[in-house]
Amino acid sequence: LFILGVAAVLFTAVWLLIRFGGRVSDGKSFAALAGMLIGIGVVLRLILAFTVKGYREDLSELYDAMDGMKGYYLAGGTLFPLTAAVYRVIGLLCNGFGLGIDSVWLQFFAKLPILLADCGTAVLLYLLAKRYLGGYAGVIVAGLFSLCPAFLFASVWGSVYSIMTFGMVLSAWFLVRRNYLGLCVAFALTMLTGREALFLVPVVAVFVVTAF
Repeated sequence: LFILGVAAVLFTAVWLLIRFGGRVSDGKSFAALAGMLIGIGVVLRLILAFTVKGYREDLSELYDAMDGMKGYYLAGGTLFPLTAAVYRVIGLLCNGFGLGIDSVWLQFFAKLPILLADCGTAVLLYLLAKRYLGGYAGVIVAGLFSLCPAFLFASVWGSVYSIMTFGMVLSAWFLVRRNYLGLCVAFALTMLTGREALFLVPVVAVFVVTAF
C-alpha cells in the first residue's frame, strides 16, 4: 500500500503538470498550483490527525512533555528543549480547555505543531526549488513533499522530526539569501529541536567558504 501510495502521488504530479502545464505561464500561476497541492496535503493531514491515532511511543513522549517540564528529563524524556517547551505551552492550553487523555482533540493538538511545520516546509521547498530550478520544479517538489505518504504519515504518526526539518529548511532558505543573521538564529533554534540538525553544518561551511 505504501508503494502504491507513492506511485499515486507521482502519477498525480505528472498529470497536473500535463493538465495545467500549458496554462502555467507566470509566477502567480506556479504559486497557485503549488498552493493547491500544499492545501490538499494540509487537508489530508488534518483528516488523518483525527482518524489515525499515531505511533504510541511518539505520542506518549509528546503527552509527557505536555504534562509538564518539571521532572520530564529526570524521568527519561528525550525531546530537545525547544520542542519540549512548545509542547508544554500546548499542554497548558489543553489543560485550560479541560481536554483529557482520551480526547481526540488532545491527539490533534499534540500533532498540530508537526502539521504546521510540514506546511511551512512545503512552502519553503517550493520557494527554494523555484529559485534555482524553475517553477515546474517548485511545484513538483512542493507537491511530492505535501502528498508523499512517507512525509504524510510521518507527521500524522507524531514524529517531531518534522519540526526539525522545518528548521533546517528555513536555515537553508536564509543561507541561500545570504541572510546570515537569520541563518544563525534559525540554525541555533533548530539545534534545540534535534541533534540531527548538525548534518547541515558541512553545507553551511561549504557555502560560506565559496561565497567569500
